[in-house]
Amino acid sequence: MGGDFTYQDASMWYKNLDKLIEYANLKSAKDGLNVKLFYSTPTCYLKSVRDANPELPIKQDDFFPYASDSTAYWTGYFTSRPTTKYFEREGNNYLQMVKQLQVLAGLEEHNKFVLNELKSAMGVMQHHDAITGTEKQHVTHDYERLLNQAIDDALLIARQAFK
Repeated sequence: MGGDFTYQDASMWYKNLDKLIEYANLKSAKDGLNVKLFYSTPTCYLKSVRDANPELPIKQDDFFPYASDSTAYWTGYFTSRPTTKYFEREGNNYLQMVKQLQVLAGLEEHNKFVLNELKSAMGVMQHHDAITGTEKQHVTHDYERLLNQAIDDALLIARQAFK
């Protein structure tokens, strides 16, 4: 369906998905297959899996390192870039604190942009490359720059709350 940077235009993706779903359902009905595609949610999917009561194997060995091809190995998900991982945790702590201060000080209508900037930076830090530390160094610097700027800007809310 795409890669890291191919989901910028959601309406285009949904239009294409609609076409795929419609085609697959027509083909299934025509060929007598017992398949019906539809949009769903993780909760709906998990309920269906639970209802089917499948016998699932338990994996006992390690998943890592992972090889995406014969010359590309992925390791260090839990150990690489510990400073960035710490910064992400501290950023989330700061976000939660600022959200609480904003409510307690009655500033909910003020500085929405500033709080959204910090929420957005925290969202970026949850990207699968950011949180695992598999991104390139210049990308790490950019993630950290975004989060640092958002935290600095959110100081405004903390300052207003303590006035």
